[in-house]
Amino acid sequence: MAPPRANNRPVARRKKSSNLLQSLIEKYVNWNYVKYLVLEPAALPVVAVLIVLAEAVINVLVINRVPYTEIDWVAYMQECEGFLNGTTNYALLRASKIT
Repeated sequence: MAPPRANNRPVARRKKSSNLLQSLIEKYVNWNYVKYLVLEPAALPVVAVLIVLAEAVINVLVINRVPYTEIDWVAYMQECEGFLNGTTNYALLRASKIT
């Protein structure tokens, strides 16, 4: 059996956040966590996942906002054809402008 405490004051406990979102923000949205992500090799998997998620979001936004045109593809293929025909100077590669 443990010996009784010297004084009868309750042990000070850390106040818990009432909201899960608030507690996650307090834990992960601060300067110390950013430094950990940048400087610690152990954080590499977390950083890799964040980069992949950010890239996926950016790709979806670009695909939805930038219109694809057949003109772009035709011009690109014409420039590729110029390279395949032996033109290695990029300044000389030209594609016809289709309007």
